[in-house]
Order: sequence, then C-alpha cells, then structure tokens
Amino acid sequence: MAEEIIMPMHDQLEDSFLANPEKYNGDENKCDGKHSNVLMHLKAVKKECGILKKKVTRMARVNNDLRNKIPENLREDFEKQTYKVQFVQLQKDQLATERDGLLLQLEHEMDKYASVLRKLDEQNKTMEEIKNEFLREVSERKKLRAEALSALKEQEKNHSLEMDKLNQTILEYTCSICLSPWDTFGEHRLASLACGHLFGDDCIKICLSRAGECPTCRRSAHTGDLRYICDRYHSL
Repeated sequence: MAEEIIMPMHDQLEDSFLANPEKYNGDENKCDGKHSNVLMHLKAVKKECGILKKKVTRMARVNNDLRNKIPENLREDFEKQTYKVQFVQLQKDQLATERDGLLLQLEHEMDKYASVLRKLDEQNKTMEEIKNEFLREVSERKKLRAEALSALKEQEKNHSLEMDKLNQTILEYTCSICLSPWDTFGEHRLASLACGHLFGDDCIKICLSRAGECPTCRRSAHTGDLRYICDRYHSL
C-alpha cells in the first residue's frame, strides 16, 4: 500500500525535473541555482523511496507468511462466519420487508375495525329503539291483561250471583209426583228426563220402574235417561 503511494510521487518529480537529461547530465554543478536544491531533494526522495520500497516488500512478504501460517480450519470458519453474517443480514432485510407488509395489513385491518365499530354503533341505536318499542308494547299488554283479568273477575262474580239466583229459583220448585220440594243432593235431588221435565230422583225412579214413561208427557223413558242438575250446580 505504501509502495503504491510513494512510487507515483517519485515518478512525478522525476518527470518534472529530469525531462531534459542533457541539461543536467547527472551533475548538479551544471544546474543553475534555482534547480540545484530541487535536484538534491529529489535524490534524497529517491533514496527514501528505495528504503520505503524495501520495507513495503518486506512487510508484504511477512503478510504472505502470516496468511500461509493461518490454519485452514480457521479460514473455513471465517468464511462460514462471513456467510452466516450475510445470511443473517438477508434474513433481516426479509423480516423488515415482512414487517412493513404486516404494518400495512394492520393499518388496513384497523380501518376495517373502525368501520365495524361505526356499524355496531348504528345497530346499537337501532336495537335501543327496538328495545324501547318492545318495552312500551309489553307495558301496554300488561295493562290490557290487568283490565281483562279485572273484567273476568267481574264476570265471574256476576255469574256466581246468577247461579245463586238460579239455585234459589230451582229450590222454589217442587216435585210434580210427591209435591214436595226437591233437594240439591241426596235421594230427592233434582233429576231431569230427556223430555226436559223435572222430578225428585227417588220419585221418578219409582214411576219409571212401574210405567217406563214420563209422568207428565207420557214419553217413553228409562232410568238411564236421568240427568242430575242440582248435583252439577252443587259441585260447582
């Protein structure tokens, strides 16, 4: 390296001051005063260059000797390590590229997420309106149900009063066979034939066993045709 720097400097000086060999002819006494000092300096430089050249040559020889002394396995390890460093750098560049791609993808996903959030907000507003409408409808239905229950209770009360009146009216009638009031249950409970005429149970059974017909309209009848009215109302 030093030889490559020093030798061009020497050549340049030699070309500049020794361009006319007849003028100097190797004798510094023939040089005028202006160039004699330069020529002497040039000779000193040439001598120094020779010394430096020898040193550079010796250093190059030592360098080659050192290279030859390096074990083969160390050179191979160095080459492997160099290859690994290059491979790691390549992977680093690839990872950087992948990272940039993932960042772009993440940014895109964030935009999509923001859009979904906006849609969810709109849907939440719609759901809130639906919820309020549903609550209003439930409240109205509860109100209607309460009114319907109140009306049913009133109807039940009126029906109970009417049934009491009907039972009282039925009790006022008497059996047309024995002319005794019939009972709401027991042996003389109110019984009806298919023709619709009413009698006491024990009285009509005796008549049917003898004649087999209704004592009032004379229509054919049997004990299987009997229907008990007072027992039905009594059970209610």
